[in-house]
This record gives sequence, C-alpha cells and structure tokens, in this order.
Amino acid sequence: MPKDNLVLIDTSVWIDYFLKKNIELEQTVDTLLDNAQVATAAIIQAELVQGSRGEKEVKKLKEYFKPLYWIQGNDTHWQEAGELSLRLRQTGKKINLTDCYIASLAKSSSANVFSLDKHFIWIEKIGGCSLLFP
Repeated sequence: MPKDNLVLIDTSVWIDYFLKKNIELEQTVDTLLDNAQVATAAIIQAELVQGSRGEKEVKKLKEYFKPLYWIQGNDTHWQEAGELSLRLRQTGKKINLTDCYIASLAKSSSANVFSLDKHFIWIEKIGGCSLLFP
C-alpha cells in the first residue's frame, strides 16, 4: 500500500548525495529520509550499482536502500514509459526510456520525482509525473 507524500529520488540526486556535493540537497534528502517519505525502485538501485566502484559499495547500497519504500514496476509501467517517450519525441524531446520508466513509476504511486536531470521538467509538462525541487 503506497504511503502519502512519497518522493521517488532519482539516481542523479543519490549520486550527489553520496558524494556530498551539495549541502542543500543533502539536507533535503535527510529530511525526506527522516520523515520516511523516500521511495526507490529497482531501476534506480541498478543504475547506482552500475556506477559503483566495486562490491564493497554495492553491499553498502543494498543495505542503505533496504528500509526504503520500494515502488514495484510491471509491464504496464514499461508500456507507459514507451508511450511517454513517444509523446516526448513527437514534441522534439528525446528522453531516455529509463527516465520515462521512473516517471511512470512515480505517477502510478502518486510520488513526486526528485531529480537533477532537467529533462524531467519536459516529462512533467506533458503530465508524465510531478516534480519536487529543493
């Protein structure tokens, strides 16, 4: 059962958070974590694992993400991601399918997306998801 006021944190935010690149971003994520509002998905963890430096970091990521609220994807989300990508392409915007999938997951769970990737603004404009900005 989905929680209220969920925020699906995108890979771009997690990278900056873990690298401690932005104090305001860190504070926003920490507040969301403290309030149990953070959601994640397998695709986001997979992207982080892909960019990790080895097994030690992978193990840390798995432990860190374990208590978070997980949004489960399915075939419908992939179909919606494809349709969203098509609509964006028809407006001249080429967005990767992964981010369209993340938007689909967020929308179906009534979660806001927290991302540093500017193309999520285009996704929001055509009704693909709602955004949270720090």
